[in-house]
Amino acid sequence: MNIVKANLSHKKEVLRLLDEFRTTVNKIMDPESSSESRSARDNGEGLYEKLIPTDDIAVFLAQEKDNYVGIITINKIPQLRKGYYIAEVEEMYVNNNYQGKEVAKKLMLAGIEWAKSNNLAYIRLESAMELPRAHAFYSKLNFREYGKAFILKLD
Repeated sequence: MNIVKANLSHKKEVLRLLDEFRTTVNKIMDPESSSESRSARDNGEGLYEKLIPTDDIAVFLAQEKDNYVGIITINKIPQLRKGYYIAEVEEMYVNNNYQGKEVAKKLMLAGIEWAKSNNLAYIRLESAMELPRAHAFYSKLNFREYGKAFILKLD
């Protein structure tokens, strides 16, 4: 199992994994759901091409032979009031066939190393309430529960 930092050539696989992640989470949150997410593949290409060459985001992929089976996306976020930057994990996903094989841990450690190498003060992430296995995983890596997340959709 290799962990590779994504570049522009990985666009197709990154967008596919992000849609696989969303499809999986939707199914957990609503077991009756049968729709396959295509939001990353349909909408994410331009933003991917714009952000990947910058130092403000990193995407790491878990690669098993010729297959990409896991992903973490991590962003730099300024904390103006505090005078420093933090990292935020936007997505973290491992294909069901590779769960329990330390793939997620390797991905998260790559994200942590990236954050450290960029002198970021903290890493934060959000997780749906319906994902207790993910919460246990984060706790094992010494993340602590902090606050509550809210969202407002803007039209």
